[in-house]
Amino acid sequence: MEQAILNASSFVSMMRSLAAPNRHHRLPPNVAIDYLFSTPFSGYALMLSIDVLTAAGTVSNLPDLIEALTSTASCLEELASFWASARTQHKVVLHRIKRVTEIAMQEEQGVRNGAFGRFWKIPESLEAAFGNEDAMYKADEHLLFEVVGGLAGQ
Repeated sequence: MEQAILNASSFVSMMRSLAAPNRHHRLPPNVAIDYLFSTPFSGYALMLSIDVLTAAGTVSNLPDLIEALTSTASCLEELASFWASARTQHKVVLHRIKRVTEIAMQEEQGVRNGAFGRFWKIPESLEAAFGNEDAMYKADEHLLFEVVGGLAGQ
């Protein structure tokens, strides 16, 4: 579970740097930034990474997570011009970002996401293919929160 979170975080970070809004920050001014993603694998990997990162987390990390996911979602938007699967992935990811944002807003208003204390959790995966073998969504809550809290330094 810990490795899945670390890998997902690395992939989202990489895709975030490749997202159109961030390209101009890392490339020299004389380099063209108008290139598009064209492989469907990156869309699927990004959706799965977002799925892992939005299974559970700490309330204190929600703002950073939402910012990272929002900027990264533009990669799926680019892929959607080539692949129908990316259009579906983009919609699913935008819905998940909306859901995580709602959790953050509820926390700001003092409404808890269940009885999870400093943690939040979303009970259903974006990808149902893993079923009962899903390491994030079928994990024991205590173990999941222990791993998430440890990675967040809390």
